[in-house]
Amino acid sequence: MSGFPTPHVIPPLALHTHTIILLHGRGSNGPEFAEELLEARTSNGLGLQEHLPGWKWVFPTSQTRFSTPFQEDISEWFDVYSLADPTLREELQTEGLQQSVAFIHQLIEKEVSAVGGDALRVVLGGISQGCAIAVRAMLLSRRLGAFVGFCSWMPSPSDAPDICGNRDTPVFLSHTKDDGVVDFKLGLQLRNTLQQQLGMNVTWKAYNDGGHWIKEPEGFDDLTEFLAAIFAAPCSDSSQQLHTRV
Repeated sequence: MSGFPTPHVIPPLALHTHTIILLHGRGSNGPEFAEELLEARTSNGLGLQEHLPGWKWVFPTSQTRFSTPFQEDISEWFDVYSLADPTLREELQTEGLQQSVAFIHQLIEKEVSAVGGDALRVVLGGISQGCAIAVRAMLLSRRLGAFVGFCSWMPSPSDAPDICGNRDTPVFLSHTKDDGVVDFKLGLQLRNTLQQQLGMNVTWKAYNDGGHWIKEPEGFDDLTEFLAAIFAAPCSDSSQQLHTRV
């Protein structure tokens, strides 16, 4: 994992049963994303760790790269010329995509070993650019327990159908309509690429407001409900109190 900082790890509150690897957005880092995410609450006042007590949380940090649009070195998984149109100058994305995907795959394999070799006990995801690179890594990986992503887009969308070696991992995506960083229409395009072009099972949640973040508490309710359904039983007794939102 040369060139990447050591991931920020938060151990489970109970016996380790699952691992979730979550990637931060551009300009952020693993510890910062972890703090913001785990401070959030569902509608019954519980945090994600309380809903998922047996889960280990892994928050990697990207390399520092030169950003073409910002003309400076920043923390990012890959260079991207324009979020208004991610297809512009796609060649800028190539090096970062390759290096970051290789790093994420190493993390996945390490965590698969930590849960007894069962890849279905490992979840991958992220927010914004972190979700975008995680999508790429997931499509090139073996089947995982689930994928979760927020406020994101499809990196190098022109070659998505050609790179997909994994159509079986269930996916949760959410996006707010007032996102001022990644346009809502890009989130729709990501959903459509995975669901319609690649035939993946995608749970999609859209919220009217919430900005460039996960809608609180509704988005966290929906996320915990998705994970409870995927893993065949409530992640905690308290998750039974949640109600489905469309």
